[in-house]
Amino acid sequence: MGVKQIKENMEYPKFFRKAIRGNVGGTKLNKRGDPEDFLLKGDPNSSLTDQDDITLEINSEEDEKYLIKKNKSTIVKGYLVEVGDYQLSLDTTNSVTDGYLKDLLKKPFGAMRKRVDAFTSPVPLYRLLEYAVKDNKPIKTVEYIKTKLHEVEGVSVIPLRTEGESGVVAGNI
Repeated sequence: MGVKQIKENMEYPKFFRKAIRGNVGGTKLNKRGDPEDFLLKGDPNSSLTDQDDITLEINSEEDEKYLIKKNKSTIVKGYLVEVGDYQLSLDTTNSVTDGYLKDLLKKPFGAMRKRVDAFTSPVPLYRLLEYAVKDNKPIKTVEYIKTKLHEVEGVSVIPLRTEGESGVVAGNI
């Protein structure tokens, strides 16, 4: 099989990832076929790095040829390398339904606390706090959620609004 036949059998998209800690920049073609600068940031060896921030997607042979031509030095030095299939992995830790949060508040404190500790965004914590207050959960539960919110967001006063039977809004505003 000749080189030309191998190239024709290559499938797109292809993915190139930076292989060093430092920033890697260059030029590629955008979706309209116009030259566009790119800058890839992040440590490729860290699990905390968002893979989208260190990966380029190339969708055609023309795009690949342009990338290689304009970034030859970066590729030759090994700063930018072609990788196999790129699997987008989404962290769904903070993506929870209202029903899940309500069920979480029904669990024993220890089990609820373990799951609350896993949240990394304030959004589900605010929602959980609203349900805890609305359902008159124990002070220990409410305070724990507030403490976790303080850790995640760095806010000492939690804005909390509750509506009483008379329709009057009360709480920290």
